[in-house]
Amino acid sequence: MTSETDPQGSRLPIKLDSTSNGEFVPIPLDATQVRANQWAHSQASDNAKRRGLDRRGFLLSSCGVASTLLAFNSVNAQAGRTGGISTSRQRPHSIRNWPLPA
Repeated sequence: MTSETDPQGSRLPIKLDSTSNGEFVPIPLDATQVRANQWAHSQASDNAKRRGLDRRGFLLSSCGVASTLLAFNSVNAQAGRTGGISTSRQRPHSIRNWPLPA
């Protein structure tokens, strides 16, 4: 399994980064986002070793995606960012008003 775009396996399967189309300077990541990226990289290396895979192979698998999401969730939860439901006033119906499946 070779990859021309990431031969060293250093990219996470889910990008948590600032992005720009070149028209504006991207907003820098805050400390929590930087820590989340670092923790995700660390967990990917540890979990790849535990599974007996090389890092790149692990990151290309669904386990790599799950590991990345768990790392992001863990760091954000420690920072008090627990998520929630959007209740924007521009949206006429919030998720809370949706009928439950039968």
